[in-house]
Amino acid sequence: PKASAKLAATLRSTQVTSLTISTNPIHDDAMVELLEGLKDVGLVSLAISNTGVGVSTASKLAELLSGATKFSATVEELNISMNPIGVDGAKALGDVISGSSLKCLIIGPKGTRLPVNDGDVTELNFEGQEFSPVEVTLVAAATSTFAALNSLTVNSTGNMKSQKTYTLTAGEDQIQLSEKNLGSADVALIAAWLQRPEVNAATVEVITLEGNPIGYPSKVSLE
Repeated sequence: PKASAKLAATLRSTQVTSLTISTNPIHDDAMVELLEGLKDVGLVSLAISNTGVGVSTASKLAELLSGATKFSATVEELNISMNPIGVDGAKALGDVISGSSLKCLIIGPKGTRLPVNDGDVTELNFEGQEFSPVEVTLVAAATSTFAALNSLTVNSTGNMKSQKTYTLTAGEDQIQLSEKNLGSADVALIAAWLQRPEVNAATVEVITLEGNPIGYPSKVSLE
């Protein structure tokens, strides 16, 4: 931890705008101390992928993003991929993404780049992406920041040989998802989609999910 504090102190005396410490084993305590020191640094890009950090780091990032700090005013890109932050850590971050200075969130083993707080995004296509429950939480949070989004394509099995996709469009009253090879991550994204006000879930009468390897009921009716 002392080394982290020293690094942060050094950075505060520089004009650095990009910091990458990915693929270095750093414990949560040391990363949290480093982040505390970075709150007064005008970083635009921070990459801490594959460092082994967890929920404490995610919670600290959420604190910095939501606070009145130099960091929260300037940071636009955050790479937190391949870290065991857990669903709680992802939720802490997801809760503060909207309205933050972030423009890009990088997640997942493939380094998927998610645009954030972009009012011009109208379509999202996650065909072939494999998301864990943690990543789905962050994706759902990111999609909530797109005021103009009206189309979402899902299929995250990554099984290109049998892959089938489905595009959700605002205004549908029936969503037929039978035999689309959808996984549980897809269903989570669909749930997030239905919560968008412009989708108007009250108008959706039937969602059919039969024939998908997701472990969910084959048919869901919304009253």
